[in-house]
Parts: sequence; C-alpha cells; structure tokens
Amino acid sequence: MVLARSSTERTSPMILLRYVAILFSAALFAYGGLPLFPSEIRLAQERHALEEKVLNGLGSIALDGTLSLSYDLGGSELRLLGARYQLVHAISLDEFGQPQSEWIFDGLKCFLAMDDEGFVVLVLPARSPLRLSDNGKNQPARPNSNWNTFWPECDISTSDGITWHFSRGLLRAVRSPILGQLTVETKGGLISKVSTVADGIRPHVLLDAEYDRNMHLVRLLLGDAPPNQFSWNRDGQLSKWIHPDGTESIFTYNSRLLVELKNPNGETQHFRWAKNRGANRSDSRWNTPVHLAAMNLETYSYELTSLGFLISRNIYGRERTRIWTLYNPRTHQLQQAAENFKYEGPWPP
Repeated sequence: MVLARSSTERTSPMILLRYVAILFSAALFAYGGLPLFPSEIRLAQERHALEEKVLNGLGSIALDGTLSLSYDLGGSELRLLGARYQLVHAISLDEFGQPQSEWIFDGLKCFLAMDDEGFVVLVLPARSPLRLSDNGKNQPARPNSNWNTFWPECDISTSDGITWHFSRGLLRAVRSPILGQLTVETKGGLISKVSTVADGIRPHVLLDAEYDRNMHLVRLLLGDAPPNQFSWNRDGQLSKWIHPDGTESIFTYNSRLLVELKNPNGETQHFRWAKNRGANRSDSRWNTPVHLAAMNLETYSYELTSLGFLISRNIYGRERTRIWTLYNPRTHQLQQAAENFKYEGPWPP
C-alpha cells in the first residue's frame, strides 16, 4: 500500500511554507492582486501533507543515511531575524578521514567570507550561504584582495527587511523592522551577544553565548530564560547538556560515534552504526562512511538499486511494521510503502 509520494527532497516544514508563500506572492504579482485559485491552494496543501507522511515514515534516519536528531533551544524573539536556535546531530570526518558524531549549534554563525572559488559569501544564522553580487551587479563578487579589506564596512539588506551591518567580515549590528536596532558581538565568526539599543533604557540582552578556548559553546542564554550549559570531552565531543530547568542529557560515544543518549525524562536511546558500502561509489549521495543501523527497537538498512536508494525501517513495536522508502537523488522523487511482518528472532533485535 502506497502511503506517500513526493517530488521533492527532504525539506523542513518551514521551508515548504515559505515556498507556498512565494507562490502566493508570485500569483498576486502576475494576476494584479488576484489570489491563487482554490484548486492550486488545495494541491499545495496535499503536497505538504504527502511530504509530512514521508518524513514521518523515515523515522530517525535522514536521506543521507545519518541520524536525524535535533533539539530546539528557544530564542523566540530572535526567530524574528529568521534564526532558529537548535542543537543538531551530524556526521563529519576527522583529520584522518574517520567518521565522528558532531553536534552543531544552528543559528550562531554569521559572517562574510570567501568560498573555494574566490567569491564573497554571506553566512546568516540558520540560513543557507549566499553568494553576493558585486556592487549591485548580477555577477557574484570576486574581490582581487583579501575579503575583509574588500568590504571593510558594509550594510546588506535581505528580502525580509532586515539590514545586517558588517565590519571586516564580522557582524556588528542588525536593524529589524520589528525588533529595531540591535548591537552584536562576535567571536571568531560566531555570535556571542545580541542586545537591543534604546536611548535612556538599559539594553536588553536577547542572546549571550560563551565559548571555551577551543570555540566550543559552554553557555547559551536566550532571552529571559535560564541558560543552557554544555560540557565537552577530551575528544571535543559534547558529553553533557544541562537544560534551563536544571535537568541533564548525557552523551556517550564509541569510536567517536554516538551510541547512547540519556534524556532528562529517564529514557535512554541506544544507537548502532554500520559501514556504508556505497560511500565511495560515484553515483552515491550517501557520502559518509557509516549510516544509522539501529535505534532502540528500530532497525534501518538500505541498498542501492537502479531506481535509487531503497531504505528499510523495521519497527519492532506491538505491531511489527516495515516501511520502505525509495529515494532517487537525480529525479528528487520519494516513494513510500508499508507492510506488517513477523519476527521470531532474538530479542531485542
């Protein structure tokens, strides 16, 4: 039985909503202010619902085979700047090319830099890097000298009406139509403090971040809530997260890969990893040497087929359920189906 079918890659709900909003704005412009037809709105809603079903069917595995796990850290006021502060798990490679679990604090990077091709790139909190045009021209900016002297002082306005002021590549101030004027302090391209500016009024701190000498985040205060605090092991991996309410999350690794996570509610999650046989294939989009093989009472496997990646998620709950997901990275198509199965093997699986 086919559960869902989508023609897009895995995309967050917020991005999908923005996409629908862009279509709506385009229709208003093209038709002189006329709204979308009801049939077009219905198709967009159906497409979004199908995408949600596919995401739910994948469970804890991402389309790149790694663990899909993230936590919201708060900061509701700063979301008006388009930033969403999250703790996100990712797989990266160490200096020897070996896979390792990495926790990324999404929303703290903001700077101007140069990419590998020598173009000036704008990096904003929780947004995709953007190549800038050269003095308003359509061509991407490619300075002849070092980027931090190419634009020593500059203001960059984004489509949401926010103006970002940079000095030598580092963010110094933000002007928002809703939050007003904000001052920004940075450390090595990472935001360390964001405060409001008001004459005769004590500045209100919206964000206050502290880093250790290795630039690991150790304390993050967002708004008026108590801070999040983080501890790191000798390998530079996150070992403890103290939540604003004082509860703790404990992270355990084996061969630098996450194998256990103790949550504040007393639940413990166990993770098992397997070698990615398709990592070195030229037609593979799963570029990491490992993929998630199991989490608690769920197992994951995949194989490369002529139609794309075939991902299997086995759920050993009250009802044994197997969910198949077929992903073609070239045509960006997703197909999904489910079936019940019998299991008489060892327990836990």
